[in-house]
Amino acid sequence: MLILLFMVMSLLGGAPRFAVAGSAAAQTVDDDTLTVDGRVVGLFAITAPAPNQVCREWVHQRRQDYQSGAHARAFLAGLIAGRLV
Repeated sequence: MLILLFMVMSLLGGAPRFAVAGSAAAQTVDDDTLTVDGRVVGLFAITAPAPNQVCREWVHQRRQDYQSGAHARAFLAGLIAGRLV
């Protein structure tokens, strides 16, 4: 899980930045798609789990399932929360 977070942050940190006149608040559509000012924007070079995908990880020597698609969407929503995109 920590590796996934590191990969996403490194991809976003290395992405070219540019300003667009009239930047607006964005909303998440799913784990790799946003709407900005009514336009649907797909994130370039981001591959995220499907919205209903369930992943498994080992926690305290036991396998545990979690909703990876929902987690990815919530993570993206947290990245853009209250910011202009």
